[in-house]
Amino acid sequence: MPAQQMSVLYQKNSGSLYPARFTSFKGFSYFAANTENDRELWRTDGTSEGTNLFKDLTVGSSGNPMFFIERDDVLYFFSGLDMATDVWLWKTDGTINGTVPVKFIGNKVWLIGPPVIVSNMIYFASGDNNRSLDLWRSDGSESGTVAFTKIANEGVVLNTTPFFATTGGVLYFPGYSAEFGTELWSSNGTSEGTKMVKDIYPGTESSYPDFLIEVNNVLHFSASSPSGSDIWRTNGTENGTSKAIKEGQGGIQRRCLFTIGSKLFLQSVTNGSCLLGATDTSGVVITLKEIGKTNGRQMIHQITEYHGLLFFEFRDFDGGTELWKSDGTEDGTIKISEFSSTGIPRLICKFMILDDKLYFMVLDYEVKSELWQTDGTAEGTFIVSTGPYIHEGYTWFNNEYDISSIKSYIIFSGYSSDFVAELWRAETKPEIISEVQEMELNTVGIQCYPNPVNNELSIHFNAHDEIKTVKIYDILGRLITDISDMKSDLSLNTSQYNSGYYFVVAVGATANYCSKFFKK
Repeated sequence: MPAQQMSVLYQKNSGSLYPARFTSFKGFSYFAANTENDRELWRTDGTSEGTNLFKDLTVGSSGNPMFFIERDDVLYFFSGLDMATDVWLWKTDGTINGTVPVKFIGNKVWLIGPPVIVSNMIYFASGDNNRSLDLWRSDGSESGTVAFTKIANEGVVLNTTPFFATTGGVLYFPGYSAEFGTELWSSNGTSEGTKMVKDIYPGTESSYPDFLIEVNNVLHFSASSPSGSDIWRTNGTENGTSKAIKEGQGGIQRRCLFTIGSKLFLQSVTNGSCLLGATDTSGVVITLKEIGKTNGRQMIHQITEYHGLLFFEFRDFDGGTELWKSDGTEDGTIKISEFSSTGIPRLICKFMILDDKLYFMVLDYEVKSELWQTDGTAEGTFIVSTGPYIHEGYTWFNNEYDISSIKSYIIFSGYSSDFVAELWRAETKPEIISEVQEMELNTVGIQCYPNPVNNELSIHFNAHDEIKTVKIYDILGRLITDISDMKSDLSLNTSQYNSGYYFVVAVGATANYCSKFFKK
């Protein structure tokens, strides 16, 4: 039973569109994409007619917009980040005339990670080939966009996740000095107020702070010290910077993952096993559960919060992937579903929430993509549609897949059969009228077994009624199978059905009958 197919939303006349770096703003998704000659700013409302080149930022050369961030109902972004042209900070109010440059940043410079907003100011960092790093702040005006301090970037880990963090109106980031190596730094937006917080790994060795995250208004981060990799916390002072986890708890190689309420979720490794932990406000690990075996690559990857629970992906040894959820307790940390490899690596590449429903993309590496929906149970986790392989959008700070959402659509950069990357769309609300919703159904007169079923389902009718037709619907209400001229009980081949719930509707001469089964 094939799932619904995704569709091409926009296709160039020749060559690849290569849409990337989607961001939602005022009912549109803005993104970078190719024109006939260069790479500029596009936008879409989720329809073919509403997808177009929005503005040519740099006539005669590539605008290459990226690092979008919204502030005060205005969208800011950068152009020229290809190390070959001038780099500018831009802003747009959603109109062409209101899309204007704010400030020239430099020639042949690059940005380290995405910008952040602290106390309604935009902060970002730029670097150049002279191995210097400028910290900038912007209030959205030309005069208010300034590089306020310069530090060396030699030794700074550029793939830090994320590079910037903010707590209590203070900016935190990994900074480098020849005397202390790469350590945690902070800034209040002035040169005098930009300083190292603490030399966590004493001397010229580096602690390489990473995975910066705020928990209960306190910054937590992963860092290395002579005793190994651990989770630290800070109030911004040297004396107020210490290990966040009590000694002897939580395994080794710990790193921050996510925060929900007062709980910090963490990943650690013990005896070759990947563990999920959660702490209370005092740093005590209140739960620790083995997720799977690891050799350094099989770890927790995609993460999101949904209805107060942590949803995450764990990639296993065999190239498959698993969907988990956790409420921060051992019993509440549960594997929902697994997506086994068939010789091709599989992975979950992104979670998305639309209309209070949780969706995620599963990739068969370089082959195809699948859009799934889950309510946090195995029975409520099912495939919605299938489509092409999704383009990987590499940046300096992270490896992300070019996927976004707008209205009831998932949009992404997908490859066609000849590896041309175009703009694709997957619908989360297919326009299908389910006959199941329109009938008065009787669940007494019909039985389905075995249930759950693998490959062969038997349907038995108890009612003394003449059954005219039997129809099978998936959980979205799409008609899958229509069988007429019924004479007796039915044997149904379900080997090609996707995993999930299905409805069996039998139309009789005097009544309608319905049952439900689950395909493994």
